[in-house]
Amino acid sequence: MRLSKFIALVWLGLISYQASANQGINLIQNQAHWIDHSGQAVIEQVTQSPFEPFQHLLAKGYSKHPIWLKVSYKKEAKESLVLRILPTYLDDVTLYQRVEQRWVSSSTGDRYPFADRDNQHTALSFNLHPQAENVIYLRLQTTSTSLMSLEVVSQKHFSQLEGQRDTLLGIYFGSLIILMLISTTIGWLSKQTHWRLFALFEFFELLYASAFTGYMPRFILPGHPLLMDLLFGLFVISHIFTGVLFHRSLLKNLFNNRIINWTFNLVTLLYLGLYAIYLFYDRQIALSLSLLLMMPATLIFAYLALFIFIKKPKVPNKYPIAFVYSALVGSILFAVAPPLGLIDGVAVSLYASLLNGFVFSILMFILLLSDLRYQEKQLLELEKTALVSNQEIAFQRAENERQSKFMAMLSHELKTPLAVIKLAVDSGLKNNRYESHANKAITDLNQIIDRSVQMSRLDQGSYPIQKTELDVSELLQSLLGTQIHRFEIDMPSNLKIQSDSFLVQIILGNLIENALKYSKEESIISIECKESDEQVIMTISNLPNIAGMPASDVVFDKFYRSSNAHHISGSGLGLYLVKALAEMLKGSITYQPKSGWVKFILCLPK
Repeated sequence: MRLSKFIALVWLGLISYQASANQGINLIQNQAHWIDHSGQAVIEQVTQSPFEPFQHLLAKGYSKHPIWLKVSYKKEAKESLVLRILPTYLDDVTLYQRVEQRWVSSSTGDRYPFADRDNQHTALSFNLHPQAENVIYLRLQTTSTSLMSLEVVSQKHFSQLEGQRDTLLGIYFGSLIILMLISTTIGWLSKQTHWRLFALFEFFELLYASAFTGYMPRFILPGHPLLMDLLFGLFVISHIFTGVLFHRSLLKNLFNNRIINWTFNLVTLLYLGLYAIYLFYDRQIALSLSLLLMMPATLIFAYLALFIFIKKPKVPNKYPIAFVYSALVGSILFAVAPPLGLIDGVAVSLYASLLNGFVFSILMFILLLSDLRYQEKQLLELEKTALVSNQEIAFQRAENERQSKFMAMLSHELKTPLAVIKLAVDSGLKNNRYESHANKAITDLNQIIDRSVQMSRLDQGSYPIQKTELDVSELLQSLLGTQIHRFEIDMPSNLKIQSDSFLVQIILGNLIENALKYSKEESIISIECKESDEQVIMTISNLPNIAGMPASDVVFDKFYRSSNAHHISGSGLGLYLVKALAEMLKGSITYQPKSGWVKFILCLPK
C-alpha cells in the first residue's frame, strides 16, 4: 500500500512539474485546422481554404481525411526554432514553409525511419528555416486518433522539454516494472488467476507505453517503421483486451453476477474479432472500435458500483470495490473522450491513456492486496471454527506467512532502491555523487530478482549437477574481484575439488557477498581453507557491523533477516540457498560464531 502511494505521488508530482515547466516558452500565436474531404488538396489551394481556430490540442478523432493545420508563431531573433509535435505515434506529418517566395516541404512520423528525423529525440519535430515566413502549414494523415499538440520553441528549450519528458516517463516505466514484478511474484506464489492476468496486463501496458511514447521506435526498432506501425496497433488492442480479461476473472470470482459475466463474455469475443479486423481489413476502424468497446465495460463498472451501494451484497471489501470502479468510470471517460474527438483536449489529454492505465494499475493493486488480507482473515476464521483439519490449517498458515513475509520484504526492498533512484533523478545524474547510489540501487534490485529466480529453480528441483575439476584458488580470485584487498586468505597451493562449477560459484558468491555486506567498513575478512582425504573445509569469518550477530537457530531459514539489518538491501534468501545447494553437493554449511566473529564453515567433498 505504501509503495503504491509513493509511486502515485512521485508520478503525479512530476506531471505537475512538467506542466508548469512548459508554460511561457511556446511561441505559437494562433493555430487553426481544415479537413480536406477530397484528400487531393495541394498547398496553393490550402492557403485559400477556410480554417477553423482551435485552442490547446487538435482533437478530431479517427479521420479518414487529411487534416491541415495553419500555425503562426513569433520569431525570436538569433534563435534556432523547432516545431515540436506530440504524440509520437502519428503516421505522417508534412510541414510546408514558405522560403523566398516558394514552398519547401519535409515529412516525419512513425512511418519514417527514426534516423531521418531532424532531431534525434523521441518527440516528432521539424527545424524551422530561419528565413521562412512566420506562418506554416502542416498536413496530418494517420490511422490513429488525430490528437495533436504543437509547440514552437527554441532549440535549447526543446532539449530541456525532452529531458523533462524523459525523466517523467522514466519514473512511469519504473513504476510499471515494479508493479509487474510484484504482481508476477504474488501470482506465482498464490496461483490465483486474476493476479496472473493483472501481471499480464502490466506487461502489455509496458509494451503499449513504450510504443506510445516513442521509445520502442527510437531504441528497439529504429529502422523498421512499418513493422513498428503494425505493432503499435496490436499493443493498443492487447493492453485493453488483457484488462478486460482481468476484470472478467476478478468480478466472476467476487460476484458471479449473470449480467456482469454475460457482458464481459461478449466484450471478450468482440475484442478477439478486433484482431482480425486490424490485421486483415481496416486498422483505423479496429483502433476506433477498441476505444468504443470500452463503453460497455464502463457501464458495467458504473452498474457494479450502484449494485453494491443499493443491494449491499455479502462480498469482501465491497465498498472499496465500489470506490475503485467508480473512479475507473471517470478515468476511462477522461482517457477515451479526446481521442474519439468527443471533447476538446488539454495538455494532459496527450497522456490520458497512460494516466488511465496508471490509475487502473494502482487502484487494482491496492484492491488485490486488500483481497489477500481478507483471505488471511478467512483462514483464521476457518481455523477457529474447525472447518478444516489441524494439519491443513498449519500448512495454509505457513504458506500464507511465507507469501506475506516475501511480499513485505519485496515491497520494502523495491521501495528503498526506488527512493535512491528518485533522489538521483531529481539531482540531475550528471557526474555528481548520487550517480553511484543509483547504480547500486539498480544492482540491489537485480540481486533480489536473481535470488528469487534461484530460489524458484531450487524449489522446482531444476539444478542438474555436472561435476568438473575446479581450482579453488582461481575460483576465489574471480569472485573477489575489486574487493580482494579486504580479504586475508590462507589456503594450500593447488587446492582442487570435483564439483559443479555453477553451484559452487553461487555458494561462495553468497558467502562472500554476505561477509562484505554485513562486516565493518574496510575491516579484514578471513578465508581459511583446509583439506582432508575426503573433503575441503572453508571457514569465512568477519566482524559484524551494525546488523549484529545473526540468530543461530534461524540463520539458514528462508527469508530470514536480522532485525537490525533492514537498512541494508537484501532478500533473505542467500544463506538459505547456500545451505540447500551445499547439501545437494553432499556437503554442509554451519554457523559457529566465536569471540565476536561471524564464522561460516563450508564443507565440500573432494
